[in-house]
Amino acid sequence: MSTKKNICYKLDDPLNGWSTPQQQECVMGVKKRCFLIFIILMILILPACKTLKMSPIIKATDQGQLNKVNRLLALGVDVNAATPEGVTPLFIASAKGHEDIVKRLIDKGADVNAVTKLSFEYEDQTIYEGRTSLMAALRNKHTDIAKLLIQQGADVNAVDVNGVTPLFIAAALNDEGIVKILIAKGADVNAVILTEYKYKEETVIKGATPLMAALKMEQNANAALLVAHGADVNARCEDGTDSLMIVAVNGDLRMANFLLSHGANHQTRVTKDSAVKGQLAFAGVTTLMIASGAGHMESVDALIKAGADVNAVSEKGATALMAAAAKGHLEVVKVLVANGADVNARTTLTLTIGKAVTPKGSNALGLAAQGGFDKTVKFLLENGADVNSKEDDSHMDALFLAAEHGHIKVVRILIDNGADVYAETKMGTAKDVAKHYGHPYVAQYILDAREKLKKAQEEE
Repeated sequence: MSTKKNICYKLDDPLNGWSTPQQQECVMGVKKRCFLIFIILMILILPACKTLKMSPIIKATDQGQLNKVNRLLALGVDVNAATPEGVTPLFIASAKGHEDIVKRLIDKGADVNAVTKLSFEYEDQTIYEGRTSLMAALRNKHTDIAKLLIQQGADVNAVDVNGVTPLFIAAALNDEGIVKILIAKGADVNAVILTEYKYKEETVIKGATPLMAALKMEQNANAALLVAHGADVNARCEDGTDSLMIVAVNGDLRMANFLLSHGANHQTRVTKDSAVKGQLAFAGVTTLMIASGAGHMESVDALIKAGADVNAVSEKGATALMAAAAKGHLEVVKVLVANGADVNARTTLTLTIGKAVTPKGSNALGLAAQGGFDKTVKFLLENGADVNSKEDDSHMDALFLAAEHGHIKVVRILIDNGADVYAETKMGTAKDVAKHYGHPYVAQYILDAREKLKKAQEEE
């Protein structure tokens, strides 16, 4: 029987190599194959690295070497020579804040309106196709350079591939002066984002406006300036979010009143799953629900006074009271209840928010109990919440939810207010649930409560 030469054998000596000709031949074969695999991987990986290839003048500009830039220009290097991505020396100088180089390049005829041709990574940023030197300066907060570029004719309404304009970038900066200059030069205050894109950890939604950018970053002076020059306070993103909803997340009462006084519609709703980070973010959610979930009591009060419906429901039956109760925002809960919120409203469909699932038939009491918010639970019970209301599918009530999460204070309050300690689900009783999830002290408390109840019934 013949022996194949490409079969690898075990090492006889791990330090000194292979001991037979077959083994040595095998090693060479492995090396050749590994080298081939390495070459293939490099071919596949390298094109994915969007590293900016720098020419000598762009490298000198990037490093802020004015003297070297001057020498290169004196040698006849094209001041507008661009990389394959469309990046010019002026773009880099503007992005890095090298004002002296910016001035020199402009003196030599640099095109202030040259645009990038491709999207690429530069340092810690994504530079999108269609970006100009003005956008680069603003993106990096070099507003003095931005002003210089505008003076030299930079297009204030340039638009990148996503619909971003200089004003959209400037609106988020803490510099009212540059916003004034852009508006004075004719910047469109209602230009909208054309395509959803990522900015750092945030998602910028299609339809967003400079006003929304200002409000998101809490640049209220910029926001007021934009509104004064015609910014639409009721413009909406593709998902239905608007300026008032952004303010509701931030909890800025003054800006909420400002927008309302300028005609903002407080009855709008999110039309589909939203990027309102960290808050209720699904179809049918109102501004009041967002403010309630964020715990901004003064904003909630202002919205109610403006006529917001405290019992409006999302497409799956969620209410403002549920939003507040789920986070334990007691003061918001009190305001909502005082204004007629239904303490026994129930969700009509199962909600999934991130990894959290809120079953059909959930209510404010159950959500508060699940979160362990004993004061909120007590208040809801005092105001008519049904202590034994059950979810539709699981048939779990507030006591089960509190027991599952080991919230002993809530368990005590619920039992003191008539919670059914004998109620059963597929998992057994609340005592069984507490034991199953590793809360023996809760299980024992429920067992003791059952014994007391049994004894009291016998004495009757």
